[in-house]
Parts: sequence; structure tokens; C-alpha cells
Amino acid sequence: PLNDEHGGETREAAISPDGKFIVTSGPGGDDDPYGKKVFLYIFEAASGTIVNRIGPLDDNVQDIVWSPDGRYLAAGLVQSGVRLWHYPYTAPPLSDTNYAANTPVSDIAFNAAGQLFAAGGDGSIRVYDTELAPITKATLPHDAVPLSLAIAPDGKSLAIGYAKEARIDILSLPAFTKIARVDTRFAGFGDLGEVAWSADGETLYASGTYYDKPLDKFQIYAFDKQGIAPARVLKNLGGNVLAMAQMPKGGPAFVSADPSIGILEGADIF
Repeated sequence: PLNDEHGGETREAAISPDGKFIVTSGPGGDDDPYGKKVFLYIFEAASGTIVNRIGPLDDNVQDIVWSPDGRYLAAGLVQSGVRLWHYPYTAPPLSDTNYAANTPVSDIAFNAAGQLFAAGGDGSIRVYDTELAPITKATLPHDAVPLSLAIAPDGKSLAIGYAKEARIDILSLPAFTKIARVDTRFAGFGDLGEVAWSADGETLYASGTYYDKPLDKFQIYAFDKQGIAPARVLKNLGGNVLAMAQMPKGGPAFVSADPSIGILEGADIF
């Protein structure tokens, strides 16, 4: 529902693995002129029909994602931890609110086995099973806040981009030991906090608030050889990249503050 204030805003979105449904988050609009009641809306992609409304939630949504098999829907909240719904998403969610006060769950992702990874504002990565029971709480090798995480397609490594710092680490899974630090020495300020893998796991992509000062452009970078090779510049943008998402083939999709949206495949931008 729309209103004259925040009602109807779309703040986060995700597409189901089969492409048939889209989930969005935002204020509901009904009897809520200031946008404090947050809902998830599930739409049928082909028709745009709302098939489910979940909520209201007790916090704004920072990230939302479906599991690879579509059986689970998860949300990372701004200040209230993680929520997990089982298909058909009508029962109350499973919850983990055991996060430091006033810290967001900045990014979440499922691996192929259905385990949920959550990047916390306390500087940790947590892993849950399909009942949201904790499996691991890993302390990162670098004392900073993870902004995004990307699980490699083979499930054996994890790339982490950080907030307010142009650093990217690659860790082994499930041990969370450091494999490599991506060479980002060219970025002297800002961050490269948005990371994603190519579908074959051979290339790591990154972007963020760092920009090329002489060009006055934000850039998307590719690091070949599983993140070890020097950076390649793929695209100059007028606004920073807000999110990237791995695709079934080729490189990831991205959206930036230009605004622009595209898919990366090698050095080609569509």
C-alpha cells in the first residue's frame, strides 16, 4: 500500500531461485504514515500479484535472501539479528537476536547445503543450520566490520568486504582460516565492501565507496585466479555500487547509485 510518506518504499529485494517470485521489504503504508511497520511482500514475478505479506517485523531489513532450493527465506535486520522462515513462509519466523546492541546484520547468504551465513556488526561471521541453530561463530582475522560476504561456488572459500576500509579477505571454509588478502593497495580511501564471485569461482568482483579521483568515477574491479591476480577495471560509474549478486552464469549482477543496473560477464557490461 502507498501513502504520502514512506508507505510502499522498497528497501531490499531478492528473486527466488526459480525466478517465479520476488520478495521485497519496506513499510506497509496502511495506518502507518511514518513507515515504522516493516513487512516482507512476496510477488508473483510474471503478474506482479502479491501472494504473501509477512509481518510486521520488529526492525528494518538490511538484507534478504532465499536459499538455493527456495525452501527457506532469511532476513538480516538493522538492529535485531536474523529471521528465518520455512516454506510457505506463513508461520512465525525463527529468530536469533543475540547480537550486540545497535549493530546491523549487514549481509546474509546461503551455501549450497542450506547453511545460512550472517555478517554481524560485531565483527563476526555466524553460520546457522536450517532451524537457525548456531553452527559456528567465527572471529575474523582482521578487526573490522564485515559489510558483505560471498561464498565461492564450490563452497570452499569465503570472500569478505569490509565497511570503511578498502580491504578484502578470502577465508577457507569451514575452518575460516585466511587463504589470501586481495591486493587492494591501489585504493587508499573508502571501501571495496561489495564482493561477489563469478559463477565458475575463478573471478572475484568488488566495488564500493572508493573512486578514481582523476576520473571522478566509481569503478568495478575484477580479480582473476580466484581473487589472487591484480585488479582489472571493468566499468566506470557515476555512483557507488550498492549491491552485487552472483548469477547462474558469468559474472554477478550489480546496482549502483547512478542509478544503473547491469550484469558483468568477463569485461562486458550489459
